[in-house]
Amino acid sequence: MAIYTRQIPQFRSEVIQWAIKQKDMFTAAGLSVDLFLNRDESEDFARKHYRYPLVQYQVAGRNAAITAIGDGAEALLLFLDNPPPHIRLDGKKYFFDIKSKSGKDFELEKLAKPRAYRIFKWLALNSENYAKWIAMDSLRQRAGLLDSCIYGHILSLAAGLGKPLEAEELTAYTRSIGKESWVRVNDRKKLAFDATFVCNLALPDLIGLGQSPAHGFGKTRTLKKDDD
Repeated sequence: MAIYTRQIPQFRSEVIQWAIKQKDMFTAAGLSVDLFLNRDESEDFARKHYRYPLVQYQVAGRNAAITAIGDGAEALLLFLDNPPPHIRLDGKKYFFDIKSKSGKDFELEKLAKPRAYRIFKWLALNSENYAKWIAMDSLRQRAGLLDSCIYGHILSLAAGLGKPLEAEELTAYTRSIGKESWVRVNDRKKLAFDATFVCNLALPDLIGLGQSPAHGFGKTRTLKKDDD
């Protein structure tokens, strides 16, 4: 199903609404529907979970895509086995046609040699860090700020997967910054980066890092030698 980036919130909402309708099915499987929306199911989804989202909604080659890890992967597989008959985008009805689904075992493991990754539309800066960014005069200062951001975002990923790291265990830093762009998130404009970074962990391709990874931002993939 073709989709535009601006339609990701609609796509996400349609998936969430169907998952909530199938709540009993997920409960019977020992899974929580709140994996799909990162809000507390026990409080009727009124309270947000401040945790790394394990189900993320993206665009892949113009098609709608969902990437999930950890408990989110099990919930997503159950969802795909019992999909909605259709969804609505911009008021139009589309069949929920699954082109492909795949999965692989993943272990968040330390590497003997750090690995390079590419990250797309990375929302690195929260409001506090953005204020620091615009106040900085030098590229060196800004690079240092982005280093601290990617470091923190990977620590957050590890904690979200139930594999918390001590600060001294992680090596992570940005290597280059490519395109900068302004994107709209929840009716607010935010600065996004395409960048490369290095870290000493094996990260799964397509997971998101930074702010709003559940909405397709900060999608990451291993940097191959030909891309370097």
